Amino acid sequence: MYRIRKRFRFEAAHQLEKAYSAACSDCIHGHSYIVDVYIVSRTLNTAGMVMDFGLVSKICCFIKEEWDHALFLPSNIAIQHQNLPEKTLVTTENPTAENMAKWIYQRIFTDIQEAGGNEPEDLKLQKVRVHETHTGWAEFGEVM
Repeated sequence: MYRIRKRFRFEAAHQLEKAYSAACSDCIHGHSYIVDVYIVSRTLNTAGMVMDFGLVSKICCFIKEEWDHALFLPSNIAIQHQNLPEKTLVTTENPTAENMAKWIYQRIFTDIQEAGGNEPEDLKLQKVRVHETHTGWAEFGEVM
């Protein structure tokens, strides 16, 4: 099995609806996020790759364009704030690292497969890992 990983970085803030720590639920706070996208295949394409890293970057460009320096708020918290910044992303789910990994995975799953065409034919997105801090991460994807 071949596996590639492409890494992305973005800075963002969030406030959690529910959290163990009041520091996460009682105030808006930020993180330097790292996102790892894992793509796998049993075979390589005619260029000898699982997928071109440039193509992976193009598919994942929303991470930098839409999420960098954004504020993630659950809808019930967003309605409590006035004058939210333009780059506020209101979510129906708690904006945790776990949910961010799921949102990225769901957004790029089909694009990864379509971009690869049928070459290699078993190309697939394996998982997305979101590092919220340098010591903690969450991932969403196939069970390994």
